[in-house]
Amino acid sequence: EDISQAISDNLEANGVIVHHTSSLNSIRKGEDCLEVVLDFEDGHCDVLEVDVVLVAIGRVPNTSDLGLENVNIEPNQRGELDITRHCALDDFRNCNIFAVGDVSNEGMKLYNAAELQGRHVVEALYGNEEIELDYSNMATLMFFQPLVASVGLNERMCQERGIAYKHRY
Repeated sequence: EDISQAISDNLEANGVIVHHTSSLNSIRKGEDCLEVVLDFEDGHCDVLEVDVVLVAIGRVPNTSDLGLENVNIEPNQRGELDITRHCALDDFRNCNIFAVGDVSNEGMKLYNAAELQGRHVVEALYGNEEIELDYSNMATLMFFQPLVASVGLNERMCQERGIAYKHRY
């Protein structure tokens, strides 16, 4: 939320129309355009005729063709795999299947979270089971204009925990 407003402001300053209080209902192919149907929080619906659509709704786990049914593993409602503290899909000692990154239900859906989880799995496999998976100091980089980066807790998290903080943007 804290950085998303700055990104949104920058997009709008560069001519992008951002529909903050809407959800995408559908996209239809018109004769010479795309018809985007938006449902707004206040209850009204709007149809936009556009040339290009950018849908930025996050990562979707790709678990449908992994054959998980063959090992009695079922994804949750979002298609994610529920993991233990060591990224295992079951008790660490009874299962040799691990999930990291976009398919797991833990952490942000970013490459560096997947890398952190993968390293954590290796540590656990080599006996370092007491190490906790900690996302609090993980760096984040988003490729926008301007570039956006962060390390550690975001502004909202600091406020919720009563932690003094400084931010620059």
